[in-house]
Formats: sequence, C-alpha cells, structure tokens
Amino acid sequence: MAEKEDITVNRNASFSEFGWEFQTNAAIVLFIRNIEDASSVRVEGAHEDIEITLYDGTVIYAQAKARAGNEPGKGSTDRLDGALKTMADDICQGDYRELVYVTNDDYPFGKSHDVTDLHGGGTLSFSELSDAVQDFIKEKARVHGIEGDALQAMSVSVIGFYGNDRDTRYKHVRAAIRDMLERLNLARHADVNDGSLRDQWGTMMRENAGTQNTEITVTKEDFVWPVIVMLCKVDSDDKSFEDYDEEDVQDIVREYESTVNYYTQKFEFVTKVSTDFDEFLANNTGKRSELRRRFIDAQWGSYTDILGLNEVSDGETRSIVAKLVMRKVLRRKDVIKMVKDGVNLGN
Repeated sequence: MAEKEDITVNRNASFSEFGWEFQTNAAIVLFIRNIEDASSVRVEGAHEDIEITLYDGTVIYAQAKARAGNEPGKGSTDRLDGALKTMADDICQGDYRELVYVTNDDYPFGKSHDVTDLHGGGTLSFSELSDAVQDFIKEKARVHGIEGDALQAMSVSVIGFYGNDRDTRYKHVRAAIRDMLERLNLARHADVNDGSLRDQWGTMMRENAGTQNTEITVTKEDFVWPVIVMLCKVDSDDKSFEDYDEEDVQDIVREYESTVNYYTQKFEFVTKVSTDFDEFLANNTGKRSELRRRFIDAQWGSYTDILGLNEVSDGETRSIVAKLVMRKVLRRKDVIKMVKDGVNLGN
C-alpha cells in the first residue's frame, strides 16, 4: 500500500510541474500577443497566474489551467469553474482590461459545448462565442458573482501544449515567437532562433514566478533583450574582416571574447562610439551600412588606447579587436532602435 501511495504522489507532482510549465509558456504567448501595448508581465502575481500590465495602467489578468491527461475535454468544466472563481477576485481590483481563461484543452467548455474554432489553438472574446456557450458561461459565472460588463471583458485562449516530445510540446509557443519575429522583419535572420528564445524566455518566466515579491516583473526591455543580443552577434566571417586570414580572425575572436563583451556593454564606451558615428553620418553621404564600414575602417585606431590594446604588439590583432568591438556596438545601436520601434518600446 505504501508503494502505491508513493506512485500517486509522484504522479500528482508530475501533473503539477506540467501545469507550472504551461503557465510560464502561456505567459510568453500572451505577452507576445500584447507586446505593443504592454509594459511588463508577472507570473504568479499578487492576484492571478499571469498579470500583464499595459501602458495605460490597466491589467490583463489570465488564469492558466492545463490539461495534463490524454483525454481532451475531461475535467474541462471543473477547470473553467476554478478559473471563474479566481477571475471574480480579479474583477474586484477594478483595473482589469481583459480577463483571459487560457488552457491547452481544445474543449475549454467541455465536449457538450464545443467551439471548433478553438481546436488546435486560437482566441475568442466572450461576444464571439455562440449564444449557447455564452449562456453556459453566464450560468457558471453567476455563481461567482460575475455578470454584466465583466463578462464582456472575458476571453478564452487555447494554446497547444502537450506531449513529452519537446518539438511537439512547444510547437505552438515557437509559432507565436516566429509570428512576432515576422512582424519585426526578423524571421529570416539567421542569428535569431525561435527555439533558443523560447528556452531563454521560459527560464525568465520561471525565475519570475519563483520570486516571492510580486512587485518584481519581467519588463518589456528584459523580454526583448535576448533578441537584441542575438542580432548583435558578430562572427569571424563578418565583411569587416574579409581582408584578413580567416583562421587568424577566429583565433583572435576566441582569445579576446571577454574584452569584446565587456566594452560592448560599457556605457561610456558605447556612448563615445555612438556619438562619433552620429557625427560621421552628419558629415558623409551614402548607405548607412557602407558608412558604418567606412567609419570603422577610418577610426578604429583612435579607440585602441581606450580598449587597452596599445600594449598588444601585433598590429593586425589590434585592428581586428577594435573593429570587432566597434562593429558590435554600432550593430547593437541600430538593432535596438529597430526592435524598440517594432514593439513600441520607449515611444
């Protein structure tokens, strides 16, 4: 009997872990969908599973309920009832913009109230549901004191998330990430990988959920930074180094990696290079990419002292490291503006 009880506990723990993982991945998808209007997201917030704060101060409250078993629709009405109970508390906060019931079940209201438009994933507002389904939700919601305008603020979102195979489990989350990259015109950029972003954002959301202080959030700046880092990658095959031996460049990049990373994030240095380049742009004409290359070729020598490279005896090494740092700084400057404009950050 003891052995059987242990198995039950382990199974419940597994279901719980699955629910937590669904919640963090749902937070990624919902934040992406609202990225232009959102300022931050909190997982395991003070009031709800997922809380997305918008620029106008209102909040999207999302209750995440996962189907862990292999029978779609089983237990869905109980999960809906649990979500409505929590949403009643959200309504009392008075700052809600939207109340989202998010699940991985294709039958969020049970098979007797099937909504085929939600099969395989999708989002519908309360008003977009059939009258029969609306009446079903009203009856359930009335038990928890939810009526009137609050119902009109409700929506249901189905996000495919099931299976032990990673590709299967995360395919809908990664599709949402690719959609965002498409909107930012980054979908075909080789350095941006949706799988890597999902992994980084998943870790980010889990760590946020694990902090007891619910005032700590993932800001939009935090969220988009991994995209910027990927785009700012400068490899040894960059055109700035085409006049050098490829193997020499690769060796130097590896040896001076810490120097490159340090100075490309050092505020004073980044500011100086950016200001100098802006002045160069003002006094020269041509395509920005070509002007950037001309600036680097002409000015790299003026930064070797700041970079601590004057003691390096090999002139080629000094040139490659200085150009690499400058190239990365200027690429980051352009990329930050492009991404910020695309997600409405700081506008």
